[in-house]
Amino acid sequence: MKFRGAVVRAFAAIALALFSGTAWARDDGQIWTGGGATVNLGDRWRLTGEVLARFSDNRGGLYEIEAPTLLNFRPAKDVTLAAGYVHNPQFADG
Repeated sequence: MKFRGAVVRAFAAIALALFSGTAWARDDGQIWTGGGATVNLGDRWRLTGEVLARFSDNRGGLYEIEAPTLLNFRPAKDVTLAAGYVHNPQFADG
């Protein structure tokens, strides 16, 4: 059991060292907002659309718009398949 406790402490120390960079990140007030709608196209089909807008102080306001659209098909009660496209006209830094 002592070995297990040492492994847990070592893992925690490594995780803290690797993922603590966010503690030093500079401040950047952000607002992420969005909305969406779904339209039924029949018993098992529907179309889903969404618009997301992201604003940042460090980037001087609006810096990204994202608009995913999905066509959904429900072949069974507990299964939904979806395929779509994400339009992102202002994509940068990635």
